[in-house]
Amino acid sequence: MAGQAEPSRDNLLMNCDRAWNSELDFEEMVRCALGREATAGIHSLRCPDVYVGRLRDLPYQPPSNHLGCWQLADSATARHGRPDFPCLVLVLESPHVDEFDPTHCYTPWPANGPTGRSIGRYASRLSALLDVPLDTGLVLLNAIPYQCSQGNGGGGSEWQQRRDAVFSYSWEQASTKALFRARLRHWVRSGDIVVNACTKGLPRTKARLRDLVEAEMTKALDTTVTRFRMHHPAGWRWSDLAKHLLDSNS
Repeated sequence: MAGQAEPSRDNLLMNCDRAWNSELDFEEMVRCALGREATAGIHSLRCPDVYVGRLRDLPYQPPSNHLGCWQLADSATARHGRPDFPCLVLVLESPHVDEFDPTHCYTPWPANGPTGRSIGRYASRLSALLDVPLDTGLVLLNAIPYQCSQGNGGGGSEWQQRRDAVFSYSWEQASTKALFRARLRHWVRSGDIVVNACTKGLPRTKARLRDLVEAEMTKALDTTVTRFRMHHPAGWRWSDLAKHLLDSNS
């Protein structure tokens, strides 16, 4: 509306007491969460938040060469800023193994394996489903930017159990939530779309991971931001993408 001032960034998001690019003592969190299971080397490299380009430009079939899935934006720029036009900020729970794959020249990078391929494949359908233009930008952000799953897999649900245990313990720490708010403050602007696409975690997990993140986002984001909840992109299917949309808080 003419003459009406845009909400300030301070009004858009809660005040944060951490720098958005600061580090957590993640090694200590893993040791506390896993106990004796954490005796092997702990992977504590941080995975950055990145702007990867407009939805219309995402690759339907990412290249299979060493460049990997995401070569749309200059890596140095992508890790620090975003354009002025509206963006869709896609929030995942935490990076796994592919995000740190050393065969890709630009890693670490979020959604770097099957999850990234799914996001690229369904970008146009996602645009239609959420009713956002295809020229909307995309920012990828992990709620906890460290590998909560720890290790390179494991039989059955072993790595998922580790992920849930480390994520839940880390999220209980005030520093983790403060860092998440600071990163939201850095990346999200009035008029953006924020999608909580975290996995819910295993049924035995006391608090579902997606719900933990949603509660913090509800505290941090005001009504100038349109919000949705969806299933994790790794499970998206072309024929029924709408079934993966859980709800909207717009």
